[in-house]
Amino acid sequence: MHDNQRSFAGGYQPKGNLDPKNPPGGKGSIPLPTFTKAGLMVASISDWLDQPRGRDQTAHMLYRVTKVSAEAGESIDALEGYLGWNPRKGVIHSLEDVKYELLDTALAALGAYEHLSGNKGESMLALEAHIHKVHERMRLVTADE
Repeated sequence: MHDNQRSFAGGYQPKGNLDPKNPPGGKGSIPLPTFTKAGLMVASISDWLDQPRGRDQTAHMLYRVTKVSAEAGESIDALEGYLGWNPRKGVIHSLEDVKYELLDTALAALGAYEHLSGNKGESMLALEAHIHKVHERMRLVTADE
């Protein structure tokens, strides 16, 4: 295994080269898999968020992980607004708003993963490995199996 490849939980080895400076076949030859590109984009966002802003490392780590809960709260708020649960406000959100907030929650979680992993662009590949592990644990079958 090369330095830029990782083995993930359950022994699953995702396809793709994790080094954006040395893609498979050399620069400009074979595009990185979509998940790898997305992981590198998440790492780039995470790296930008990790720029010094006067927080110590522990406080920043706490912020990055608790941000996931804050985004989940926004998802719940949007769902309540979609369902009209607040009689004073009524229906103030759409299903698209709910889905958007859920994606923000997922992005915050993946960004926290990148932060804790050194912003190496592995979040999407790790997510894929985790999905495979859960799928296998549940003994589910997909059409291509």
